[in-house]
Amino acid sequence: MKASLQIQLIILVLLSSCLPSVKNTTFRSHPLKMNTLKSTIGLLQTNGCFYSIITSNKNIIPKDYFIYFFLYDNGIARQGSFWSETELSNERDSVIKYIENDCEVYKKYGGSPNFGGFSVLERKITIQIMLYVPQLHWENINWEGAIINNNTINIDTCLFQTNPLICKDNFGLNFIQMNKPDSLAQNRWRKKKWYWKH
Repeated sequence: MKASLQIQLIILVLLSSCLPSVKNTTFRSHPLKMNTLKSTIGLLQTNGCFYSIITSNKNIIPKDYFIYFFLYDNGIARQGSFWSETELSNERDSVIKYIENDCEVYKKYGGSPNFGGFSVLERKITIQIMLYVPQLHWENINWEGAIINNNTINIDTCLFQTNPLICKDNFGLNFIQMNKPDSLAQNRWRKKKWYWKH
């Protein structure tokens, strides 16, 4: 009986050690920060999505990198991205379809999209996302830049300590009006106290 209990405890310890850890000590773009809410009124459109198509050398596959951000009035940010082996179109209907298809993957397979927060100081913006890193932990990735107008953001810096090679910087984000997924429905951090900490 004691041996069986010891085995169960060992298994429990091993399983708990395999759970993804969250490195949130440098997470600072908390949702619902008042400076974010006040600063974004009239400064950024939030009834759609900011996106960018970053084209690689045409002799290289994959050819294009698509990245997008939903920015919500409550200070929450949601991010997604994918590589394409074919050239992507910048036409409105195509862009909306790319985003909706990527969002649909999470609905279909029950995963959680990449969520975080964003903060604005004057015309400077920081978007901070908790990104899953292989080897079972979550870590912050930061995009920093300037708000050019209410539908254009210029990202000049990307910071990701674990794997800086996946960072893309020096690109523009353009706004497209479209329906947005709920900011909390699939948000894995919504019940974490540190996520909302001011």
